Amino acid sequence: MYDPAACLGVELKDDLLLLNDFPQKGNPPTQTWSDKLVAYVQKCGSGLGNGDSLISMESVLREALRWPEGAAYYHAWTADFRRANEQVPHLIATIPDDWMPVVRKNLAVRLLNARLQFLETLLL
Repeated sequence: MYDPAACLGVELKDDLLLLNDFPQKGNPPTQTWSDKLVAYVQKCGSGLGNGDSLISMESVLREALRWPEGAAYYHAWTADFRRANEQVPHLIATIPDDWMPVVRKNLAVRLLNARLQFLETLLL
């Protein structure tokens, strides 16, 4: 459903706006920041392709939903993702800050939530 190496911001440099403009605790995200977050999630690749270009995650998922097997399992997998995602903030909080700074932990949580929303919109 998601590839942590490609879609949780590990490749983002510390000076990028997605990290620097991260909403502080208690403040809602700005529309610009939220738009950047959604754009990042939508841009994540699928890892599938012909070696020269990757097929978008959305294209792969839309095709999988057309298959009887994909449609049958997609709702259950998304529900599993939602349940697992509820535990993510607690799990990420256990990572030492010198391994993963707080701003990156917060971004990973937001990215997983945005990824789940992205997947759920494909079910509509």
